[in-house]
Amino acid sequence: MDLTRTATYSRSPTPAGTLVAFLLITGLLVTGCWKSPDRPSASGEAQNSPSETREQQQVPDGAGRETASPSPDQSAKAGESLSAESIYQKARASLVVIRAQGPEGQWLGSGFLSKQGTVVTNEHVVSGASKIQVQSADTRDKYLETAHPVAEHPTADLAILRHSGEEGSTLPLGHFESVAVGQSVFVAGNPKGLEATFSKGMVSGIRSRDGATVLQITAPVSEGSSGGPVLNQAGEVIGVVFAVREGGQNLNFAVPVSRVRETLQDIR
Repeated sequence: MDLTRTATYSRSPTPAGTLVAFLLITGLLVTGCWKSPDRPSASGEAQNSPSETREQQQVPDGAGRETASPSPDQSAKAGESLSAESIYQKARASLVVIRAQGPEGQWLGSGFLSKQGTVVTNEHVVSGASKIQVQSADTRDKYLETAHPVAEHPTADLAILRHSGEEGSTLPLGHFESVAVGQSVFVAGNPKGLEATFSKGMVSGIRSRDGATVLQITAPVSEGSSGGPVLNQAGEVIGVVFAVREGGQNLNFAVPVSRVRETLQDIR
């Protein structure tokens, strides 16, 4: 399988409406190469990052209708399903845009608030960055603060950041043991600079990568989605988006929540 890690990045310091390019960074799998949705482009191909067009977000079942949506604080009891609208509100309140800067330029990724003051994302989103900022995807003026890694798990492609901004809503972690092929899932992220995009799919496979388990999902993701949460119908995180299969259709992959729990325990 050919899969790609990719990150959206901008050569301009302006965060919105700037030129962006994409770099494909490959890593070996037992069966081939992976690509992941978040890294700068070696080709230099550029396009606009339409982060300001929130009305273009992908939201299933009318999840973007503000007036009919439940409060983000409305939680499901154990095993209870929430509406897509409620899951979207919970995810949006926790989602962050990660802006990283390094020798390659500037690039964007996704992440979400877990424990207070910490952000979960992919290791490849922040690797090599000399400066990292996190910004609420829910409202652009909520915070834009510097962050630094406090735990990293390169083999699982996970990183935990501590930020200096105001506290926000956190997402609960689910349990990998409850994940099954065929169950519905939702993904929140910032694909191609479109903050708080929400998509729906299902778990289409549970596979092995270098001896480690990964989730295969059909929920659409793109460059900039890396680090975004994969949520079950109770609004709990069951994975973190990290890769797509290049040339395939909705062949996307996530690190299981069990690895997230392990990485959170390593916070220094």
